[in-house]
Amino acid sequence: MLFNAEEQGLVGSKYYARAAAAAGDRIAGVFQMDMIAGRQQGSTPIVEIHAGSLVSGPVVSASDALGERIARTVPVIDSEAKVQQLTGLDDPAAGRSDHASFHERGWPAVAVSEDLFSTPDGDPGTGTRQYHTPGDTLLDQDHDTEFAASVARSVITAALTFAGL
Repeated sequence: MLFNAEEQGLVGSKYYARAAAAAGDRIAGVFQMDMIAGRQQGSTPIVEIHAGSLVSGPVVSASDALGERIARTVPVIDSEAKVQQLTGLDDPAAGRSDHASFHERGWPAVAVSEDLFSTPDGDPGTGTRQYHTPGDTLLDQDHDTEFAASVARSVITAALTFAGL
């Protein structure tokens, strides 16, 4: 599914998660992809897996387990790709992307992206240099459709195995 208005306060995903909780839906896990096509030319393909949550409790370990599943899948799908797992409160995407709306309801969730954030050692991300600018389009020189397809295949494969398929 697609959500709208993330930058305006996770509007779409919060609406969906609230409605799902009110309906008594049981959500086993959320595999979110956001900003998966940016890769600076000549850089190593790096997939960031964000499981960090501002919500404590069982959702933390369950989200980490989803992240581990994707981390094991990425190199099987793309042997050149590296994985950067971000967990806990140090995850720069904790509370900031659509997966957070599901954490708030106690459902495990991860966000998978290109290499957007600096490493703990301070190395800059190698995703698009146009992040949140007018140049962040399909015409961005850092847009890499093969990398996006690899990330999508990895996440879909992890989700299907999670579902037992």
